[in-house]
Amino acid sequence: MNETIHLKTTNIPKMMGSLIHNNQILKFFAVTGLLLSCLTLIVLTQTVSRPPLVFPITQSAEVLNKGAMPKADTEVKEAVKAYLDLRYKWEPSTVDAKLKNAESFIAPVSLKAYRTQIANVARFSKEKLVTQKLYPDDLNVDLESHKVRVTGDRITSIQGLKAAGDLTLELEFQGGDRNPENPWGVYITKEKEANP
Repeated sequence: MNETIHLKTTNIPKMMGSLIHNNQILKFFAVTGLLLSCLTLIVLTQTVSRPPLVFPITQSAEVLNKGAMPKADTEVKEAVKAYLDLRYKWEPSTVDAKLKNAESFIAPVSLKAYRTQIANVARFSKEKLVTQKLYPDDLNVDLESHKVRVTGDRITSIQGLKAAGDLTLELEFQGGDRNPENPWGVYITKEKEANP
């Protein structure tokens, strides 16, 4: 009675070992993911709770020092440059809009005289196809007398014929309210062309 018994080995221990090994790998990735999420949440909370960095800059993109106020003569020069760009640089198609926008730099007491003066300029520019450009060389600001002396070159083109000449302007100004069109609060009260 010699019978051979063949014992069949099961794969259950091998499968259990593989399952336990895979489970350990998944636990490791889950813990690593949780730690990274917590770290990201902490960094994000710190970043969001900080106050924003503000860099105050001037109209010419220069960084202002904290607590430093811009100089008054610099502010006046910037305002006058913006005014000159609107008042003295135009062509027939833009003359109305530019001269109208320049009104934001005119003092209320001088606005009626300014509108009378520019009506003639706008009409002449459109009738005769006049283009004008001003290139200021020097702006001298006298804060005590509230005057600015502007010297530069003016190029005028009438129906394609160009003429260049010197221009000297004397502007009287006063301070006033600041607004989006005139952020400097500088208003022209009187303007006259002077002899160089």
